[in-house]
Amino acid sequence: MIRARVNPSLKFRVIRRRLEDCVGLADTEDCTITIDPRQSKREYLSTLCHEWLHLAIPSASERNIIKLEKSLAKLIWNNGYRKIDKKKFKH
Repeated sequence: MIRARVNPSLKFRVIRRRLEDCVGLADTEDCTITIDPRQSKREYLSTLCHEWLHLAIPSASERNIIKLEKSLAKLIWNNGYRKIDKKKFKH
């Protein structure tokens, strides 16, 4: 069971850049997620959920973050949400 306090008014920003040793990072000091955009769409979604959970529930263990990430990413993916390449939609 996960017992942690969640920050419901979390304001964060996402930085997309190549990372060398990991696919995502969460900086709890400035509420920033850094994510490597070279991942597949599904992996990107999962990483984004994972890093957001670190910001939203900073006291949660990595094990619990992974459990929540898998559940949340699966829910979102199975309901048809996908990352859209904005470059394809320039007018």
